[in-house]
Amino acid sequence: MDETKGILIFAMMNAILSDIKAIEKNQKNQSQGFMFRGIDQAYNELHEIFATHQVFITEEILSWECQSVESAKGSQGWHHKTTHRFTFWAMDGSSVTTVVGGEAIDYGDKGINKAGSIAQKYALLRTFLIPTREEKDPDEQTHDIKATTIPIKSSTQTKPRTATSPSTYTGKTKPNTYNSKCQSCSQPTNGTGIMAELTTPETWFDKKTGENKTRKWHYYHDECWAQEQAKLTLLPSSAEPDDDDLPF
Repeated sequence: MDETKGILIFAMMNAILSDIKAIEKNQKNQSQGFMFRGIDQAYNELHEIFATHQVFITEEILSWECQSVESAKGSQGWHHKTTHRFTFWAMDGSSVTTVVGGEAIDYGDKGINKAGSIAQKYALLRTFLIPTREEKDPDEQTHDIKATTIPIKSSTQTKPRTATSPSTYTGKTKPNTYNSKCQSCSQPTNGTGIMAELTTPETWFDKKTGENKTRKWHYYHDECWAQEQAKLTLLPSSAEPDDDDLPF
């Protein structure tokens, strides 16, 4: 982009930039399916703003290439490639210019006009950084979020806890049939050892189901349980394990 001496055009260009609103991509290319903004949309948005700030545009075609093409259906057409210089003028004669390429394929006599429209559209969109859509007001959006339970990291979820309170267990034990971690050494029990009933059930997070579950039993190797018994005072109970009381 080239500039001539003068300051008014710079002030007017910035004023235009401040006044321009978003131009959405609401037109669809029928053959390829993509959304785009047309030149008429740019004209409709910018005409009044340019008039208010007394800025106008002139165009020069710097180069033009054309070659024949044939469509898949056998129609004869023309592929146009052009180079355009657009100059933005202020009332004091100061100006800013930009050079943009244009390209179009047409099966009639409108090819060079199409290429020029493409070039002018992108000159406007790029010079004034025209956004594709406006920012939405926060009150306009309602988010439908799927309810999920976010695990809170704790010792009961990330690492088996070694019991130290004499009232931790009720005294009820059963042979272990789960491949769970030993509460004492954190090693797999491989379905051996014992299950010791907790006086107060613990809550743990099941990563597979995304749900909080209740654990009523701890799992021990036989030798690790023997060591725990030396530290614990056991209380009587007759509770049975249930299906939800699964290991990590």
